[in-house]
Amino acid sequence: MPVCAFALLTVATILMRSATTVRAAEAVKVEVKKSETKEEKVKKWESVITAGVTLTRGNSKNFLASGAFATKRTWTHDEMLFGANAGYGQNTTKDSTGTQVDTTTDSYVKGYGQWNHLFSPQTYAG
Repeated sequence: MPVCAFALLTVATILMRSATTVRAAEAVKVEVKKSETKEEKVKKWESVITAGVTLTRGNSKNFLASGAFATKRTWTHDEMLFGANAGYGQNTTKDSTGTQVDTTTDSYVKGYGQWNHLFSPQTYAG
């Protein structure tokens, strides 16, 4: 390929990429302006549920399950939080005589509740 054709191709590629970058930047500016004008709805309740399971096999058999729930309710000057979580784990092995040995490695249930009065965004009592 002659040097002039290669240089012309390089310049054309740079110009195309520059134009694409400028258009992308303009699109981002438009999206920012649109998002600034929208008012976000105030959520009264925010909740999360999680669950997990682990299962392994080999010389021993392991099982672990866990789950959690958390929720939060907000008002103008107050907030309330509740949650619970639980887990269970079991390990199964064989001893030297070939007898199966089951061991509970984890077993729990926990819960909490909290109420906060907000004096300011940084200060609360609860």
